[in-house]
Amino acid sequence: MHGSYATSLNKQMYYDALEVFYTKASFEFAEIPTEILCFLSRLPLEGLKFVRQLLFRVQPKQFFRWNQDNYLQQWRSLAVFIKINFNIPNLSIIIDSEEMYDHCIWAEQEEDNRFYYDISSQITDTMCILRGIHDIHFRLAWFTPMGPIFERRVIGDSYIDRHPQVKPSNPLYEMEWRIPSWHNTNLPAS
Repeated sequence: MHGSYATSLNKQMYYDALEVFYTKASFEFAEIPTEILCFLSRLPLEGLKFVRQLLFRVQPKQFFRWNQDNYLQQWRSLAVFIKINFNIPNLSIIIDSEEMYDHCIWAEQEEDNRFYYDISSQITDTMCILRGIHDIHFRLAWFTPMGPIFERRVIGDSYIDRHPQVKPSNPLYEMEWRIPSWHNTNLPAS
């Protein structure tokens, strides 16, 4: 009986340690979604439900090789894994694509950055599977006012703007602060 008590105590200590570690840990990734998925799937699955924050840095490579490397499917697989293994109501996610700024700034016309908008929108659509998530924040390099629109699309009716944006006073930054002309503002939330 003494041995089973010790085993039970060890298990409880293990689960308590998991909760403390994963509740306090913040995971930041700059890898492609398949590599992120590989990493996360190697962690103790019972610990993932305690994770509170994930940050995904979307590298320019993903934008430029979106179709060739099938990144849309990779993002879908990652979102499904998160939906199954994380406690969505307690989870916050940041999608950061600010490294694309240096590529977007050289566009001569708004349409030249259409690919950036389209891919950011597709990433948003994959995150919609996480409806009920505590918070999601899009740090966009271009079309900055789209961030709250994308966030609302993922979170739904319970959306609260937790990330107010301050438009720079310098008119040089005006292009990046526009909602693109082709965005249909009359679309219902997903």
